[in-house]
Amino acid sequence: MKKTLFIILCTFPLFTFAQSGKKNFFEGGILLGLNADQVDGDKLFGYHKLALNAGVVGGFPIYSPNFFINFELLYSVKGSRSTPGEVNQNLNENYELTLRYADVPVYLQYRDKDGKVRVGLGMSYGRLFSAKEIIDYKDHENAISTFEKRDVCWLADIQYFVSPHFGFDFRYSYSLLFIRNFPSWTYNGLSILNPHYGDNEFNHYLTFRAIYIF
Repeated sequence: MKKTLFIILCTFPLFTFAQSGKKNFFEGGILLGLNADQVDGDKLFGYHKLALNAGVVGGFPIYSPNFFINFELLYSVKGSRSTPGEVNQNLNENYELTLRYADVPVYLQYRDKDGKVRVGLGMSYGRLFSAKEIIDYKDHENAISTFEKRDVCWLADIQYFVSPHFGFDFRYSYSLLFIRNFPSWTYNGLSILNPHYGDNEFNHYLTFRAIYIF
């Protein structure tokens, strides 16, 4: 992951210098907003986990001024949480999962002739660097060891720009590969088959952001 980020960062100035004589060849900006998250497979429902999504974006046109390749470097927090209405006869009465990723989305984007409406489709690779899991009001020790370090997602994206520099973004993302999969689990010193929280799990989230293009 570190090598990938290093290559992308080194590529930015190469694109800029190589195309300095071409107007609007390369553009960059910043992104700031929230993920509304849930984890499919944990038997909780609803986008109840709200968390930060922030980073930078770059892009350049291909074939025509209407099609761009965009890529981002993001700090993205995902996870899930229970709500009072979900407290019932289940094993765990309180649950919250916080997964922190460094994400690199890459997607093809179509822009209308005015550049106001922009629609994209692509994939994202995430690298997990922190995990916190609260079960029955207690931290699950070494939670990160139960999760896959990678998160590969597909994404669909729509943006609306109110000016040439400022816009809003809505994104839908879903994991292509499970983020956690195990047949048994140890909780409070006991081995549990098919635990209530954690079986086959996938990140499933919506993103709402503001975008500023320099």
